[in-house]
Amino acid sequence: MGVFLSADWHLGHKRIQEFQPNRKQGSIDDHDNWVIDQINATCGEGDTVYALGDNAMGEKERWPGLFARIRPHIKFIVGNHDPQFPANKPRYIEKYSHYYDGYEVLGLEAVIELAGRKVRLSHFPYKGDHFDEDRYELYRPADDGMVLVHGHVHGSEVISYSPAGTLQIHVGMDAWGRPVSEYEIEDLIKKFGNA
Repeated sequence: MGVFLSADWHLGHKRIQEFQPNRKQGSIDDHDNWVIDQINATCGEGDTVYALGDNAMGEKERWPGLFARIRPHIKFIVGNHDPQFPANKPRYIEKYSHYYDGYEVLGLEAVIELAGRKVRLSHFPYKGDHFDEDRYELYRPADDGMVLVHGHVHGSEVISYSPAGTLQIHVGMDAWGRPVSEYEIEDLIKKFGNA
């Protein structure tokens, strides 16, 4: 029973291939099948995968069927494209959040223990974005020196540091192409700081 971390699945997002050419090209079904195949090839039914935001977009009626095909237990962290994101209008949140029913939705961030160390999970890094300026400052975690595992940035870079020097580990599909194991996170922490 392992723990894995991933982000930015963007299931159902018709334009993600345009923005991220390293993803499976073709139809949206081709893309979604590729994402689900990568998750299921890496994680088993007894495993847990923390999905760190921007999980699904587009036709919301498709979401339950897509999520049901994912074999590991899913714990969702909310990202800016998820219906539970607090900047969304309350009516939107109420109308679409039920598509996550039956799954654990942990909110904007969570602190978990990986290999004996507390690690913060968030869709957002402490600092950094995939645009020129940081967006959603109000919804980012406060940098208290705890290692942060995140998504959102959509690049291939895995390691970065906050302005305060705190290690940030990017686990997005665009960086890894698959979920990342807790042991890989532990190795990165030992190698790059905050150990």
